[in-house]
Amino acid sequence: MPWARLRNNSLKTRVTVLTLSLFVSSIAVLAFVSSWSLKDSLRRQIGGQQYLTVSMLAQEVNHELDDRSTTLGFLARTISANGMEDAGTLQKLLDGRPVLGNLFNGGVAVLSPGGVILASLPRQTSPQPAGFLTGEPLARVLGEAKTVIAPHRLGADSGMPAVVFTVPIFDRNGKIIGALEGLTDLRKPNYLDRLINTGNSRLRSYVIADTTNSLVVTASEKRRVFEAPPVPEHSVLVSLMEGDHDGYNLVETDRGEQIMVSMKRVPIAGWYLMAEASTDLSFAVIQELQLNIRMVAVILTLFVGLAIWWTLGQQFAPLVETAAALESIPAKNLEKNRLEVRQQDEIGKFV
Repeated sequence: MPWARLRNNSLKTRVTVLTLSLFVSSIAVLAFVSSWSLKDSLRRQIGGQQYLTVSMLAQEVNHELDDRSTTLGFLARTISANGMEDAGTLQKLLDGRPVLGNLFNGGVAVLSPGGVILASLPRQTSPQPAGFLTGEPLARVLGEAKTVIAPHRLGADSGMPAVVFTVPIFDRNGKIIGALEGLTDLRKPNYLDRLINTGNSRLRSYVIADTTNSLVVTASEKRRVFEAPPVPEHSVLVSLMEGDHDGYNLVETDRGEQIMVSMKRVPIAGWYLMAEASTDLSFAVIQELQLNIRMVAVILTLFVGLAIWWTLGQQFAPLVETAAALESIPAKNLEKNRLEVRQQDEIGKFV
């Protein structure tokens, strides 16, 4: 066994090895604790700052959605049952509010319960709308009898990703007599892109996700718009969406990359705004610290080892000289009171 072989070495060697072992072990424990503590501190600092930013952006997104929803709701309350029967009056109503074009870059339309366009801004050339929610999807939304904000693909080829604001129009008896729709075309510049395309996109990316449908509404990376389901390397997105919670967490992607993910709910639509940031740059300081600790540990180990070896040599020198002098005495003069030699070290030689 190694320890048994070590016992046969000199006392100076054993003390040096034992001391260096304790010294190196202490440095290793110190390196581990300091690295873990620094990583945890950075995680909380980075996560806290990121979550604060996400919370502010989520509040802005909620405000923008609420403004548009409120505007459509107010307009819907001005439409009566008689007005629904007069397409000309409906068109004048929309034409008199050009601000709607600024709020909804995809247009605004008044539709019958069956999905026929009655008036629009800008004006439609066909009675069958090519870019609004119609048919069975419209019927399901109207069935909820409340304002609904949801992402949909619209058009004949379902090629237009859009956020659809659908506000039911009621008569005096509370019966649904139509719908007022506003569209945000996600292919065009819009308020959502303006909000999430902030800061350094190289360090952080943003995602607005519809947790009900597990669908990315929009994102800093436009290729991820309307992902359903998210691509494999972002499967962490799915797990966080299913978790249905606010906060931040350090997670590992399927590619083995550690990223900081923060989430904040957008309550008016039931969405989540998420931020993903790579931690490579932030945690690089920990790797550099670990490398520096290893280098210092090697240097200190050599220095301490030499210092201990030299110090013990000086301290044991008289004992070694005495043992050497005793060895020169004829053995026959010591046979009567010979002591048992337990180890072949300085003490053993002296005995």
